[in-house]
Amino acid sequence: MDTWKQKRAQFSNALLAGFVAGAVVFAASIVTGLIVYNKSLNTIQAEIRENLIRVAASTASIIDVEQHKLFSTPETQNTIEYQKALEPLRKIVNSQEDIRFMYTCILKDGKVYFILDPTPAGDADKDGVEDKSNVMDEYSEPSPALISALSRGKPDADDEPYADSWGTFISGYAPFFDKDGKAVGIVGIDLTAENYLSRKSGITQSALIGLIIALFMSFAIGTGVFFGRLASVKTKHEKDLSDEALSTQKNVLEMVAKGDDYRTVLNRICASLSNLEDGVAIVLSDNNEFIVESAVGILT
Repeated sequence: MDTWKQKRAQFSNALLAGFVAGAVVFAASIVTGLIVYNKSLNTIQAEIRENLIRVAASTASIIDVEQHKLFSTPETQNTIEYQKALEPLRKIVNSQEDIRFMYTCILKDGKVYFILDPTPAGDADKDGVEDKSNVMDEYSEPSPALISALSRGKPDADDEPYADSWGTFISGYAPFFDKDGKAVGIVGIDLTAENYLSRKSGITQSALIGLIIALFMSFAIGTGVFFGRLASVKTKHEKDLSDEALSTQKNVLEMVAKGDDYRTVLNRICASLSNLEDGVAIVLSDNNEFIVESAVGILT
């Protein structure tokens, strides 16, 4: 009974140590993975925002602002001047595959209106919405970043994809100013959300793979600690066995030297042999047998 209790305690302690070691490794891996995941997402967002603002600002610098002010009614869209004003934007859009839309907007009486838009007329993407915006068409779904750029006169960009009637995009905006330094409008650039979501999906997949690897590593480490503790228990048994044998030899020699009754000496030897028998049984058992017996002991 004492042997079973001893085995149950040893097995339980080894199992607990293995579980704790594995759990600590897994928890540390999760925390590290989350930090890396968030940092990677932030890096992607910052990179896209910077590129959008850079292209928008570069485009804003070539806008003829004084002429832009003249495009204030739908009729001005049919003028030669308007078509010439579209040409620089059209060239940029055609040279950048990721750009879906490029346009200029103004803020008037608290509402946002389109001015320049080089997008060809029609519904090329077959979504039931006219692709091109016309001069002074109201934009009733502006993103917070667009409103911020118009009202503050400072570049801005979406943190996450933003959906409107034309689709889901991640956009950047940069203001342009007249000769008096007054913000007249902004250049807006829309990138399709697929590129951003694809890159985000790649990071998510990498994080999931890392999670699976962390799970296997924590299991392996926990198992290693478990068997290591069992091995240390068996080494202790061997030491206890050796100590018991030496103690028995010493006690018997002392009893003989004192002239103790032979029955007393035999009883001492028998008691020691019983203890040695238990110790030998534990030392000679292999790991598999030890685990099976210990597990059975826990369940009974």
